[in-house]
Amino acid sequence: MTVNQRTILDNQKITTIKIGRMSRSSGKKLADKLNGKTYMDFEIIVAPAGGDCVISAQTSYDGDEEEILGMLLFTMANELVR
Repeated sequence: MTVNQRTILDNQKITTIKIGRMSRSSGKKLADKLNGKTYMDFEIIVAPAGGDCVISAQTSYDGDEEEILGMLLFTMANELVR
């Protein structure tokens, strides 16, 4: 997973984590399970690319990369066992 942090308007920090490539239907399932989860309010982005989709998670939570990636992985693991 690749983690990028950037600052946008009004000094708001956005963290984007590239999860990987998968089919559109799999990406939609992941988005349905993770969008808006936790106090970090994750947004899952499903972007078409070359026959499949690039899946990324994005949040405006003001934390460091390690904390945000840890929460995303924790949330994904919890959703798997439900």
